[in-house]
Amino acid sequence: MEVPKIKTLIVDDEADSRELMQHLLQPFSYILNVVGMAANAEQALELIGRTKPELLFLDVQMPGKNGFQLLDQLEDIDFEVIFVTSYEQYALSAIKFNALDYLLKPIDKRELKQAVEKARFRLMSRTTSQKQIIDLLKNLQLPQKIAFHVNDMVQFIDLADIVHIEGMGNYSRVFVASGQEFVIPRLLKDFEDYFGPTSVLIRINRSVLVNAGHILSYSKGETCVISMDSGKSFEVSRRKKQEIISEIAIKLG
Repeated sequence: MEVPKIKTLIVDDEADSRELMQHLLQPFSYILNVVGMAANAEQALELIGRTKPELLFLDVQMPGKNGFQLLDQLEDIDFEVIFVTSYEQYALSAIKFNALDYLLKPIDKRELKQAVEKARFRLMSRTTSQKQIIDLLKNLQLPQKIAFHVNDMVQFIDLADIVHIEGMGNYSRVFVASGQEFVIPRLLKDFEDYFGPTSVLIRINRSVLVNAGHILSYSKGETCVISMDSGKSFEVSRRKKQEIISEIAIKLG
């Protein structure tokens, strides 16, 4: 019996980009069926309602409503999304932080193949990215907060309330001023990229980010130790000691 193809929409404000994406998807015609293309959020909403897609290739930057605002208008996101974007640091960092798939223009064919295969796997296994998309939209509205999932609750924590973050391989443990701890499947670099170089977070060694606002003191000796208001202390990377001390002075100045 023939397996139904994945109903696919392409949303991009540039006609050339829509046609190029349609061309790039031709090798996947055995699993994908492009049921429509939209030039803006209004057209996309109409097509989503009419065609009930399972996969959306969604341009982030569009005049009028952008790709995020389009998703925010939907009551239910019951399809997979592959974001397509030119380099835009904050939007890209937010997408990556929420573990969602994206393609950078100009599109690399190998990355496209990987993204399509991942979307196909999620659809076949009946998993969904809806939770990550909702978190993405919330984090974009509240860029100084992070969403943490605790049982059946979603808790938003202010960056200012995060005392420090410890890296544990592919996971990080986030310590909050209230005494709460959260384990999240993110690298320390993900936090740095997401909040950006001007945030209060400082990488003091390979495995620890500290919030400058929670530093009580640091020692001036050969071994520099930072003491936090939580009672914890951490040794600063000797190789980058002067750079880190200067960064603390700037962020607390």
